[in-house]
Amino acid sequence: MDKLAHWPDKQTSGCYGGDRAGGSRNQDAEASEQPLYNPELSVGADRTGSENNFEAGLSQTIDWSDQQGALKDKAKLIRLSAEADLNEAVLAQTSESLFALVEWRAATRAEEIAESQQHRLDALLEQVEQRQQAGDLGRTDAELLFLSLSQQLSELAQAKAAVDQAQARVRELLPDWRPQDGGIPGHIWPALASRVDNDNLLAHPSIVAARARWQVLRSEAEVVSRRATASPTVGLSGGRDGGENLVGLTFSIPLNVRNNYGAEIQAANRRSLEAEARFQALYRKQQYGLAGAELPGSDTTPNSADGQNSPRGVYSEVLICLRSSGRSATSPPLSISRRWASARRA
Repeated sequence: MDKLAHWPDKQTSGCYGGDRAGGSRNQDAEASEQPLYNPELSVGADRTGSENNFEAGLSQTIDWSDQQGALKDKAKLIRLSAEADLNEAVLAQTSESLFALVEWRAATRAEEIAESQQHRLDALLEQVEQRQQAGDLGRTDAELLFLSLSQQLSELAQAKAAVDQAQARVRELLPDWRPQDGGIPGHIWPALASRVDNDNLLAHPSIVAARARWQVLRSEAEVVSRRATASPTVGLSGGRDGGENLVGLTFSIPLNVRNNYGAEIQAANRRSLEAEARFQALYRKQQYGLAGAELPGSDTTPNSADGQNSPRGVYSEVLICLRSSGRSATSPPLSISRRWASARRA
């Protein structure tokens, strides 16, 4: 799928809207890897009678519950989540581009069919005019033929408008694309033919992204849980008091009496469970989508140029795009279904 994934980069600037978001999350990951507590310096001075007293101390809070380790694990997962979201955006861009190309080619095929029918009607119209001049054809039959021709001209105009609309959509997604380039490039077909099944479904970008978001929230819940554990502070001080040298050792620890941070822990665990449920739901949805993507008795891999130009080949492109993006292929776009039906009738 690498060739398929990098194909839009050659047609567009490669910006999928996730670069800036990925950069901010990269900074979040770097922030999570920084030390938690800085040492504290305290200095004091006072005067008692004729004696000048002073004291200097240095204290450090100890990461007793290893919050730093949990934050480093979270930082790794944040980077993996950003990468997964970018891959998902690339896949979505690729899928939309493929659909736009399929729409464009289906529209051009419908236009060709409409033009062919118009040419046949034009030839028939000449014969009708000749027969009408010779008196072999009645006026009613000629008017019916003129009515059919006007309907065909209307259908041709609609087909041309559909081509222009589809072409504009392709250029919106692929600015460097030209109509001379045709539909989906030939070197993309081997990548499109590769299928995602239950064995490697967990490697699908959308599944990987959902799983990464769940793991990030699970690591956040672990960080919150460790943060609730009291971290002691140890200090060492020295100075003079009343003309005597003074050395002191201090130890302090928060007493989580009024707030044991249980509510924060429960909220973080709930967010983690919600993300896990979304991941599991998406995984099952993709499984059902893959099962529904199979159409009995249809070959959705265009092996020849004739297969790609046939109506079934046009419909097959839709199914392959759906499979490559992990979407359901049970109900293709209505516009393509109608054009496929028109092509079948032709």
